Amino acid sequence: MRALVIGSGRMAGIRASALRELDDVELLFATRDLTRAQALAEQYDGSATTVEAGVQDSPDLVFVTSATAHHRADLELALTAGVPILVEKPLAASISDSEALSAKASELGVPVIAGFQRRFDRGFRRLKDAIDSGEAGRLYVMRSASMDHTPGRPEFIAASAGIFHDLFVHDIETAMWLTGQRVVSVYAVGDSRVSPAYAEHGDADVATIIAHLDDGLTVTMHGVRHEPLGQDVRWEVYGSGSALSAGLSQRTPVLAVEEPGLTNVGAPLTFQERFADAFVEETRSFVRSCATGTEFLGCTAAEAVLVSRVADACTRSSAAGHAVVVEY
Repeated sequence: MRALVIGSGRMAGIRASALRELDDVELLFATRDLTRAQALAEQYDGSATTVEAGVQDSPDLVFVTSATAHHRADLELALTAGVPILVEKPLAASISDSEALSAKASELGVPVIAGFQRRFDRGFRRLKDAIDSGEAGRLYVMRSASMDHTPGRPEFIAASAGIFHDLFVHDIETAMWLTGQRVVSVYAVGDSRVSPAYAEHGDADVATIIAHLDDGLTVTMHGVRHEPLGQDVRWEVYGSGSALSAGLSQRTPVLAVEEPGLTNVGAPLTFQERFADAFVEETRSFVRSCATGTEFLGCTAAEAVLVSRVADACTRSSAAGHAVVVEY
């Protein structure tokens, strides 16, 4: 199978690293800067080309890993190949562009999946199974923590579209995926306490969301752009049948003050490290589904649009200072 990877940043490397170990997968790298594509091709034993030529070179599947600002143009080109596409979140830089791309993919009958790797993380998968099987019982409350170890660089902050669209989309998608419900309303608050660089770009670096789902379940989500001990991503589910957590282990970068040494042992320092296995499984599962024609359990383009709508509601709520209804 020929896998076309569009883009040359860190996500291109993450996808390529997982693909390189697969038998019968030929890697083709395409970027606007051919020298960067050539560097990736040399590193991962592939070949290099331009985006336009790559799409025309009969790929069997496409990974769009380019900067969000290029997603619409790259996806529109990729759709002409008529093969399954996995695009890093979000689909596009705006909801209107995302909706247009989702509609176009549906019209053409081309599967488009947004990269939300938590669906393929062993811990998060276990939570999903516990909820679906009834093991967790009637859900009482869910809460999450998404804490970056290292604050973003100024150029990243400027292009990130804000904490709700960049960081919290993972938590929003997780809440909807775990429960099979939509978010009805949100109350979001944010502040800049990590670095003035975020405030300079009108962004927050600490924030909290209180989300209400279809059946009234409350989900509380916390996000911070700097956690001094490591990359901390956790989710907790409390129900009538059990209480469960994903991301809670010896590696969790939090000090247990009553029992030193219980946690923070070899804590992950980056999101790539925290979700290394999940990225590999997501990438390879996508390839397997393309090869066999079986259903891929990733986040569909239509679902990704809903996630972006919730993130937009969070942005509006934070600016207004009160809860808002999500506009679908």
